[in-house]
Order: sequence, then C-alpha cells, then structure tokens
Amino acid sequence: MLSTKRKILRRIQRRGRGGLWCADDFLSTFPRHEIDESLVRLKNEGIIRRVIPGIYEYPRFSKLLQCPVATDMGELARTLARKFRWQICPDGETALNHLGLSTQIPGRTLYFSDGPNRIYDVHGQTLEFRHTAKRWLTFKKSESMLLVQGLMSLGQAQMTTKHFHILGKRFTLETWEHILADISAAPTWIVETVRGICHKGRNHEKSG
Repeated sequence: MLSTKRKILRRIQRRGRGGLWCADDFLSTFPRHEIDESLVRLKNEGIIRRVIPGIYEYPRFSKLLQCPVATDMGELARTLARKFRWQICPDGETALNHLGLSTQIPGRTLYFSDGPNRIYDVHGQTLEFRHTAKRWLTFKKSESMLLVQGLMSLGQAQMTTKHFHILGKRFTLETWEHILADISAAPTWIVETVRGICHKGRNHEKSG
C-alpha cells in the first residue's frame, strides 16, 4: 500500500509544476500530522520547496538558467485565499500584469481581500493583502474580478485592438462566456469588450 507521502506526491505531480499547496488541501483524505510530516519530508528531499510558512510549491525549473523559476504571485495569492477562505481581488496594476496587458514586472503584488492586512516577502518580492469592503468583491468568478480591475486601470481611452487580441487569447471561449454572464454590473464598455471577444470566438469556432 502506498504511504501517505507517496500519495500526496502523486497528487502534487498530477497537477504539475508551478502548483502551490497547503496542508488544508489534503485534509479531506489524510490526518493532519501525516500531511505535515509528508510535506516536510518532500521538502527535505528537494522535491518541493517552502515558499512561505505553510505553503509549498512543486517548482518549475529553467533549463536556461539552471535554477527554479520564480513563484507565480497570482497562484500564491489564490492559494493563501483558499487556505484562509478569503475572497480576493487584484489591484489594477497587478491585474494588468496577470492579463498580459503590461510588460512591467512589479516589485509588489497587491490584492484586496475581506481578510486582514498582511504582507509576505517571497524571495525578494512583496505580496500584500489589503482589507477592503466586500462590495468590491461582487463578481462570482475570479477571472471576472481580474478582468474588470485590469480594464478599469487601463481605461477605455487606452484600450486598443492589440489589447483586444491579447485578451482573446487569455481565456477559453467557455470562460469568456461565463465572464460575460458574470459582469452585467460592470461599466458598459467592458461588457461590450467581452461581448466582442465572445462573438469573435464563436465565429472562429464556426469557421474552424
């Protein structure tokens, strides 16, 4: 019979490199003390690494640089939100970066949340959570919040055809359809942008 450590490793490997985990992710299957022991052993064996206390990563590796790739701040934010049961929403600059609409690499990644104010140092980068009223966390899908925050930061006057094409490749048509159904309360120009992306995606599927 496979050990708890081996079962946890298989689960981590199935999700793939770049995934982040906390002990709570395995509580429905294993006792807490076995989870903690397994994660520490996997870390000591160099299979996973501890990003911050309580959060572990199955890191991607750069063949060019011959070292692990930096932790994805968005994935870390979502993992912490899952661990602490927070609702989170990126600030505008963070959203633009995750959407591929900004090439700048921020030294600080900021999320608003319904949890407490917290700041984490992650290999020289800063991940900050700032408490805000829940009314700012009104969308059901995280992709919707990401999109609206990013486009509000960009502004309608700065929206170009290039941005439109970049966004169209960011999510699947199915995801865009869900976003469109979720953002009826967003500014009209954002709703029309998403509607245009969905229309283009449907036409592409028909022609394909």
